[in-house]
Amino acid sequence: MRKIRNILENQTKLVNIIVALIGLVLVLIAILLNIAEIVKTILLSVGCSLIATSIATWITSFYIISNNETKEMIHDWKLKRIFETKAKMNEYSNEYLEKAKSNIDIVAIGMSNFLSLKRELLEKKLSQNVQIRIISCDNIEMLKQREKDETIDGNGKVSGKMKNEVEELTQWVNKASKIGKVEIKYHSTYPGFSYLRIDDSIFFGPNLPLYKSQLNLAFEFYIKGEGGKKLNEYFENLWNNENMCSDELIWKEDET
Repeated sequence: MRKIRNILENQTKLVNIIVALIGLVLVLIAILLNIAEIVKTILLSVGCSLIATSIATWITSFYIISNNETKEMIHDWKLKRIFETKAKMNEYSNEYLEKAKSNIDIVAIGMSNFLSLKRELLEKKLSQNVQIRIISCDNIEMLKQREKDETIDGNGKVSGKMKNEVEELTQWVNKASKIGKVEIKYHSTYPGFSYLRIDDSIFFGPNLPLYKSQLNLAFEFYIKGEGGKKLNEYFENLWNNENMCSDELIWKEDET
C-alpha cells in the first residue's frame, strides 16, 4: 500500500511539473515572440490554463494522498487515539477497565499507583473470571538505571523504589491468585515501553529517559487492526518465550 502510494505520488509530481513547464513555455512564447495577435491570445490562454490546471491538480492530489494516509492509520492500523501523556490515557483506560469482560494484559514495573487506585476493581474483575497477565522486570541494575533515567538530569539518586514495587506487585499477585486467574512473569530487560490490553483495546507508549512514566505520550489501538495485532502478537511471543520471561522472581544483575 505504501509503495503504491509513493509511486502514485511521484508520478503525480512529475506530470504536474511537465504540465506546468509546457504552460510556462507557451506563455513565454506568446510574450517574447513577435507573432500574430490571435496566435498570441491562444498561446496565452492555453499556457495559463495548463499552469492553473497543474496548480489545481497538485492541491487536489496532496489532499487525496493526505486523506489516504489518514485512512490507512484509521482503517488499517486502527489507531483510535493519541494521548499527550499516559496520565491522559488513563482517563480512557480506566473507563475500559470498569467494563472489562475477559482479558487484561500488562507490561509494567511495580504498578504501585495503579494498584493504589484500582486494586479493588482488579480483584473484582478477577472474581468475574477476567484473566490478568503481567510482565514485570527482575533485573536490579536496569531498575536502578531507570530510576536515574526518570530524574531531571538523568543522574539522580537511586533508592531502590522500583525493586520494592516489583516485590510488592509479586505479593499482590500471590494473594489475588486465590480470587481468580492472575499471573506474573519477569523479563530480564527493563521494558522500553508500557503496554495495557483491556479486551479489544491496546494502550501503548514509550518509556523515554528524562521523563516520568506518566509524562510519556501514548497510543490506543483496536486489537483487530494492524497496530493492535502486532502489539498483541509481541506480547504473546514475549509471554510464551521461556528464554525471555521467567515465572519466579529471582533477582538478576545486569549481564550486558
